[in-house]
Amino acid sequence: MPRLIAFTRYGRLGASSRVRFLQFQAHLEQAGMQVHVSPLLSDRYLEILYTQKKRSWLEMVRGYFLRCVDIFRIPFYDYIWIEKELFPGLPATVERLLHLGGFRYVVDYDDAIFHNYDLASNPLYRYLMGEKIAVVMRSAGTVVAGNPYIAEYARRARSGCVKIIPSVVDTNQYGIATRPNGLLPVIGWIGSPSTAPYLLQIAPALREANQKIPFELVVIGAQIELEGLSVRCKAWSEATEIQEIQQFDIGIMPLPDDPWARGKCGYKLIQYMACGVAVIGSPVGVNREIVSAAVGFAPESSEAWQDALLSLLADAGLRLSIGIQGRLRVEMFYSMQSAASEFCELIPRPCT
Repeated sequence: MPRLIAFTRYGRLGASSRVRFLQFQAHLEQAGMQVHVSPLLSDRYLEILYTQKKRSWLEMVRGYFLRCVDIFRIPFYDYIWIEKELFPGLPATVERLLHLGGFRYVVDYDDAIFHNYDLASNPLYRYLMGEKIAVVMRSAGTVVAGNPYIAEYARRARSGCVKIIPSVVDTNQYGIATRPNGLLPVIGWIGSPSTAPYLLQIAPALREANQKIPFELVVIGAQIELEGLSVRCKAWSEATEIQEIQQFDIGIMPLPDDPWARGKCGYKLIQYMACGVAVIGSPVGVNREIVSAAVGFAPESSEAWQDALLSLLADAGLRLSIGIQGRLRVEMFYSMQSAASEFCELIPRPCT
């Protein structure tokens, strides 16, 4: 039985690891592959980070030590899958050695983490580490990019093989739930504390819209206050996130137009659409591809955000129509069912 070792960044609590690899693990095993997952940072690390707003150095040291141990196990595996990089913040020494040793690993990206290095504020760090991710990509057998922005960076880095696989959802788990008539419309956002500040940029549009058509604003996965608005913040849970999204009438994804945001994979838009929720997303990066005129709004200004919000708040029929079109788009382009076979074939035949 072929064996694969997956060096993920997190366990199931980490969205990137859960979406980009762990949800495909069962498909790999059904295809006859034995899979060992080696997360760098534990769920405990993320729990401390999100609840106490601090990093656990003990968990980090533990994670880096265990990763070093698993690095020496690589020769006992047939295939290697790496999420982003083996050792964040350190040079790409191990990735270079794997390449020199003939190990053709697959490396996956759902964020433009190369900007952590090439846009670092410290000039010395930027000089020493700016090309790190380019080196990781060049040393890989295959680079899997979640969107064209990341894929283009990989090509400029002279990666020999680049494949685009978007972040996807299991449409068997995501369903459309009909909300009773007469309820206050719900505008919802789901994410992490690190991206919640993006909501601040559309706060004026939300306030103006709320004065004309009242709504409930629900934030899942972060605590945030928006002046002049009542915000209901709820904890994220993998067990309940789908049910929470199904309570939304409108799903929002504001983004700044900066290099980091251009590398986002638009996953929350895909989650909303999979539940038949009408969406509004900033036209930044891959959001432009996910949201078309038929499946949502892509406003470029605060005034356009307000107009989009009011259009959907005032018209339940429009929300329903857009929601249905969004669900169909997810089934065609952003479902695990459509991506699983490509993902499974990618591992044993990384560059064909």
